[in-house]
Amino acid sequence: MVINEFAQQSTAGRASLSSTRSASIPTSSKTMRTLSLTTTTITVLLLSLVSSTASAQSTIAPVPVTAGGYVTDGEKTLYIRGGSTTVGGHNPTNQFFSLDLTTSWSAASPAWKSLVSASTAAVPVTANNSLAMSGSNQLVEWSATPGLTVYSLDNGSSTFKGFPLGLTAEPGLQIAINPSTGAANVPCGTSNGDAMAQFNPLTQAAVNAVAMPMGASDIMQKISYYSFVWSTVRSSFLLLGGFTYSQNPPRCNEALWEFKGSSWSRVVRTAGGRKMVVFGGQRATDWKPISGIYILDLDTLEWTSGTAAPSQEARLSMACTVSGDYFIAWGGEAGTAVKGSTPLIYNMKTNQWVDQYTSTVSVNSGSGPNTNIAAIAGGAAGAVVLIAVIVGVVFYRRRQQRKNAEKETADAKDKAMEKKDGPKGVKKAGDDLKDPQGLGNNSSVTAFAAGTIPNSDGSNTLSKDGGEMMVDKDGRVVSRNP
Repeated sequence: MVINEFAQQSTAGRASLSSTRSASIPTSSKTMRTLSLTTTTITVLLLSLVSSTASAQSTIAPVPVTAGGYVTDGEKTLYIRGGSTTVGGHNPTNQFFSLDLTTSWSAASPAWKSLVSASTAAVPVTANNSLAMSGSNQLVEWSATPGLTVYSLDNGSSTFKGFPLGLTAEPGLQIAINPSTGAANVPCGTSNGDAMAQFNPLTQAAVNAVAMPMGASDIMQKISYYSFVWSTVRSSFLLLGGFTYSQNPPRCNEALWEFKGSSWSRVVRTAGGRKMVVFGGQRATDWKPISGIYILDLDTLEWTSGTAAPSQEARLSMACTVSGDYFIAWGGEAGTAVKGSTPLIYNMKTNQWVDQYTSTVSVNSGSGPNTNIAAIAGGAAGAVVLIAVIVGVVFYRRRQQRKNAEKETADAKDKAMEKKDGPKGVKKAGDDLKDPQGLGNNSSVTAFAAGTIPNSDGSNTLSKDGGEMMVDKDGRVVSRNP
């Protein structure tokens, strides 16, 4: 999913199932519904949708929600839309906010800006929705209800598109856009979940169906609740996680997939020493949310643990973003409660949770994601120079100078460890939870690379959309809490 100098234009929003929730193994299958709707276009005005560059912080803040859509415009702005005020998605909202990442703010007073009044009936309520950037001035929203919607950041309008003919209207599907062609892509979005839908979200041209991978070990057809994102540097789409109800018991997609050109391929190992950070989630043993933050070295496939958030901040199904040195999470759920309105801020440089976000992004760094990424790569302050956020999964690379210094330190440490424990990479008894080629308990390398976190009891937690998909040691779903 990552390679040397990985960057991403936008982030697909988090989606969750609104009709069912269970802490036990689901036993019934879920039938996907294909809609053939006549497309109608209705344009309505929003309130102050045009992005603001003012540094003043608003006293208006979004209502805490879970299962809302979100997307990041480069590292400058986080947009959140909809979401449910209760666990299960039964109380959707129509809120629409932006969080300014070009100015510094404290966790007690984030720089929120309301883009639409919470009481504006013209903008429909929604949850389990997904957002994507279309160019630098439009957001495209995919939601089973009310459908496809385009929001303009220039003139403050929204245009309801319905669903193009042949699309599968199902919660848990994610949308991402190829900025080169403007085409939207939704895995399992057509042919009753067996194919990826490709279409122009603005003109609603005919849907092109691209078959999802199929094989004895491939769980890619009729999957939902996956993470899906466009990588600018790789010029490809990346898919992580997801599960299918077409089999009983349901099965997880434990692989990392790349769609480039017209074909899918697995991504297992990458070069360049990239890091993957997974925050939050839920354990398979007791179904309780967790507050840990884990870092996977995608070159060595070895996990390390960051500084866990306070236990009361454990959560899943949250919105998140990265800007400069900081990982930011907001909302989500824990047990039967939606989390509060205070964002969590993690300094990736110091590995500490902090109360202050310090911006290193210039408001004039570019008019859109592409130019912004170039500016970041050229000279952003702090440890992070290239960033990709994938629904709670963050990849980053340290500055080259610091990386070289750390490598020298690591080399010295490795030599010392070899004297003590033998050559690196040679498996010893009891090393199952450390060996990147086999975490033990039937957890494959592909599952590991896709975010399977080893628990102390020997089971594994598969992190999907913040970690809410759990598998036991045999890869069987033991709990799902979307």
